[in-house]
Amino acid sequence: MDLQEQYRAFLKAQGLEDAQIEKIVKAMSGAKLYLSSEEDIDKRYQKLKGQKELLDEQLKGANATIETLKKSNTSDEDLQAEVQKYKDANKALQEKYDKDVVTVEKKQQVMEALKKEGAIHPDLLISSVDLEKIELKDGKITGHKDAIKSLKESYKDQFKEEDPSTEEGDNGGGSEPYSYTPPGGKPGDSKTPADIYAAMAAYSVHQ
Repeated sequence: MDLQEQYRAFLKAQGLEDAQIEKIVKAMSGAKLYLSSEEDIDKRYQKLKGQKELLDEQLKGANATIETLKKSNTSDEDLQAEVQKYKDANKALQEKYDKDVVTVEKKQQVMEALKKEGAIHPDLLISSVDLEKIELKDGKITGHKDAIKSLKESYKDQFKEEDPSTEEGDNGGGSEPYSYTPPGGKPGDSKTPADIYAAMAAYSVHQ
């Protein structure tokens, strides 16, 4: 059973009808939302893409060096100079790649932190963050909290307002938390987002 079939089966288990399931699956495709069995697939893709680009540049440099040596009768001294030039170019490429990997990791983690703080468009706000001031050590970032605090003060409209009426254990007379009742189900059969996420986790474990 492929991922899409598993997803259909999961939606079916939540009480959705076939027509509703097909509508969701088609909408995901139209919005370019794809299923993956791998965690952090975006980060891994960016890393592999960077590695490929690095190898492509190294191969291009090696081929250029070989062609240069083929076309000229160089002395040992000239040969060593060409080899050193190639090594220096590779070193520069490696350093750039390493820096790019760190930048991508910082960016991903800051965007995740922005989401947790209620950012509506973290992908837009990230451009206002000076990633040079964010440190990455042992796979974790530091220095981002002050940056996010500054963003929340400067771009208040880009963050969701905290609603006391939705806090756990106190509806404060506000609107009821979102819940989903399967077609034909009774009010007591309603499922909250937490119930649905729990069902997803349990479903994936038993596959």
